[in-house]
Amino acid sequence: MLVKEITAEDRKYWNDFISDHQHGHLYQSYEWGEVLSYDGTKVFRLSAERGGRLCATMLLVKRRLRPTNLSYFYAPSGPILDFADRQVLTALLEKIRCLARLHHAVFLRVDPDYPNEDQNVRTSLLNLGFINLPRNWSYHNYPRIVMRLDLARDEETLLRQMRRKHRQHIRVFDSREITIDAGIHEENLFEFCQLLQQVGNRKGFVVREHHYFHQVMDQFVRRGNGRLLLARQEKEAIAGVLSVTFGNKSWYLYGASNNQQRHVHPNERLQWEMIKWAKSRGCISYDFGGTGTDYPVPDDSERHPLYHYKMGFGASVMYLTGYYDYVFAPMLYRGFRLLEDKVLPWLVRSIVQCQTLKTWNKSRPEPREASQ
Repeated sequence: MLVKEITAEDRKYWNDFISDHQHGHLYQSYEWGEVLSYDGTKVFRLSAERGGRLCATMLLVKRRLRPTNLSYFYAPSGPILDFADRQVLTALLEKIRCLARLHHAVFLRVDPDYPNEDQNVRTSLLNLGFINLPRNWSYHNYPRIVMRLDLARDEETLLRQMRRKHRQHIRVFDSREITIDAGIHEENLFEFCQLLQQVGNRKGFVVREHHYFHQVMDQFVRRGNGRLLLARQEKEAIAGVLSVTFGNKSWYLYGASNNQQRHVHPNERLQWEMIKWAKSRGCISYDFGGTGTDYPVPDDSERHPLYHYKMGFGASVMYLTGYYDYVFAPMLYRGFRLLEDKVLPWLVRSIVQCQTLKTWNKSRPEPREASQ
């Protein structure tokens, strides 16, 4: 068994394996590693070969535990392999232990893109010494509870299975003098980021830096594997949606609308255009991302607008196998878990409040001088 780090020359070799795998995921693609390294974050791409044949890949992200020199490793929606193959899992772990010593990693976290009922994944990881975290969400990892739309049906059927209100918003869109254009330039990205900032302030979440979105544009949109659609009213961008494809799957990454024109519901039409685009590229699924709820989803779903909105497109809830940690430094790990559960939620809320206040102060009109 040969385990090694791959280079840019092996990009296609890496991507072909992941995109052909039943449980391959965008977040393990070569390009997503480039996106995550926008701010200097260290990314490792480990491959395992048996007899000259690729049998496993794992994209690892090194996340610093500031202000210390400690870190932890995260394999988002990975690794990609046959979980019944104990030999390949063991070989990958041996390589990661070496990296952990070099980079002062406290633990490794994985969250494979498998349904919760797949006992093979859970059994394999637990037998190797992983800890299964008893949680349905994380402030700093990708969501466990996601919504996906099956694209196997024709467009007419996809429309018919939507909520009636969604269909109405899609069909009356053309009568509202709103246009749609595909954004590929920096000024289009800037417009979209401004819309996202408005949504972040409105709903209370942290918006990533502009450089992150610039990387998404470079790695996906400008390569033809992503799309940024903007809805305009009198040339002003009032809404936008950013989606990408990898292999035969598609992911909705971000959507936003301004505070003034939300009542015209432009995002339903933008999402429909993205769904049709993904289907035209041969995609079998459209991933809407997280539900914004716990699991099982509460009966009063209308009180959970994100879930209610995505369900309106006919998307189904998928409850994934969850988060697993492999611990390298037990005492430090216990301290991290305490901070993760108790301190991190408070810290995120504080950052959001500061971000909202900063934006509000920038947009506040200058006080007028008193008339003489």
